[in-house]
Amino acid sequence: MDINTAITNDHNAAAAAIPRTAPIPSAPLPHSTVDPDLISTIVELHRQRVALHKSEKSLTLQIKALCRRLVGGSIKEADTLYRSMLNGQGHDLALHAAAVTAPFVQARAVINESRAPCGAHYGFLGVRVAGH
Repeated sequence: MDINTAITNDHNAAAAAIPRTAPIPSAPLPHSTVDPDLISTIVELHRQRVALHKSEKSLTLQIKALCRRLVGGSIKEADTLYRSMLNGQGHDLALHAAAVTAPFVQARAVINESRAPCGAHYGFLGVRVAGH
């Protein structure tokens, strides 16, 4: 089993058994028909998605910082290198930058793939909330 499959399987198992420990943001109204456990699940899924988004953004900033270091500190030149590195052409250092930043780019891809199922759960839960 490769690492991506293992992470996806772990994420799916975790999403299926989300702990109901997240505090409910406010007490439900007496006439509310929305299940408090459902609200807790939505809150927890949102927190997971936000955490993954922050990690992905942090990795992007680290990749751009490495590009900036490679070009001697110029932000404009680093942005050109970053874009060139992603499409593999257009800058003399694009291949070198791709090699230097490869672990960060791979980690970002894994996080991005892990974040997608969180969004899919939103849709499923949204249908349940609307159908209540």
